[in-house]
Amino acid sequence: MKLSDIEVTKSFVYLFPAPGEVLDRFYNADLEFVEDHLHDPTKSDTYLTVKEKGLNLGIYITDMAYCALFSRNSEATDYLDVIRKLSSDLNVSTTVFESLIDRARNNIGQRDSLVTISNEVFYNMVEFLEESDQENAIAIISSGAYIESLFLALNSVEEYDQDDPIIRQISEMKYPMENLMGHAESASDDPNVQSILKFIEELNTLFSELEATALKTEVSEPGVISFSGGESPELNQDNFDEMKQMVMLIRENIVSNNLESN
Repeated sequence: MKLSDIEVTKSFVYLFPAPGEVLDRFYNADLEFVEDHLHDPTKSDTYLTVKEKGLNLGIYITDMAYCALFSRNSEATDYLDVIRKLSSDLNVSTTVFESLIDRARNNIGQRDSLVTISNEVFYNMVEFLEESDQENAIAIISSGAYIESLFLALNSVEEYDQDDPIIRQISEMKYPMENLMGHAESASDDPNVQSILKFIEELNTLFSELEATALKTEVSEPGVISFSGGESPELNQDNFDEMKQMVMLIRENIVSNNLESN
């Protein structure tokens, strides 16, 4: 199945962009690389349950994209090895990873190629999971990727400034959040998805408080969502502080295996 064959209204590929595409928006808004924000790849062996593996797989995919954007090539390929292992543990076909790993190692030093490969990892994984009717796994992995994208962006801002372009990009994460929320709810019959709905709902409530005039959203290609006809949601100082505290706590609970079940 090709991406062009998937209906926009049904495919999760169109509802949540690849982490590399999300982070590219922040990169263009002058996001800075902070190595201490990366999740330790050696911790991957400590995750035992489907929920733990899925959420942290989403985090590792995002960290790979983060490294690729900043041309941290050896780190990016290290994450690809971890992603392959966790994907195998979750019964995701890893055949595609063999060629991607070879391509990544052959493209050391070529930033654009590594960013493309990181996006392919996400989309190929989603395509496999869709074809095998594992929508619950998509919801879990994408939740981890979403949290890590927000974590990296929020922690790149030392002091709130309403004119900071990164602040604007953070506020626009409201729209993929709405789609993530809807998809998680549709897969909520799975106990693992149920157990992550609490933090998704909390974040969605916070985003719903942001004020904005009506926006028209349009998907021009997989993962690329454009906005027109209104203003971006406004993320004020209080919203920012609350969101940063919430995301840091959620992320810490995910990487430390402390995420509570409902």
